[in-house]
Amino acid sequence: MFILKFLLLVTLAFPKVITCEVVEVSKSVHSEKFKNLHYVILHHENIGDLEKVSKFFRTYDGYEVEFLAPDKKIYKGVIFRLKRCFGRGLLIYFKDIKLKKHDIIIISVSKNDKSKKSYKEIRKFNCNR
Repeated sequence: MFILKFLLLVTLAFPKVITCEVVEVSKSVHSEKFKNLHYVILHHENIGDLEKVSKFFRTYDGYEVEFLAPDKKIYKGVIFRLKRCFGRGLLIYFKDIKLKKHDIIIISVSKNDKSKKSYKEIRKFNCNR
């Protein structure tokens, strides 16, 4: 129930935040140097959000983002638009997070982007639950 309320509040309150569904999760990397590198391919959670999610990926292509995973922790990554796949994005990160197909994650433009405030607000909301 908490997650549903959180998703609704975040989506309405913060336009620099989207919810996405995990479509594909990376396998293990067979390289000592890159063993902590992971990725997921994402798309819209609801078909009605397709245009909004697509616009988010176009706008923030290559940006550092933070995302709320199903374990209710916030992680950092970089988001990329997949140009040949309408409304899909590639999220690259360096933590061993147990994401799986069909998981829902909340993505926010990183606090390191000085023009955006959404991360601070999400963090505050998440800590006060």
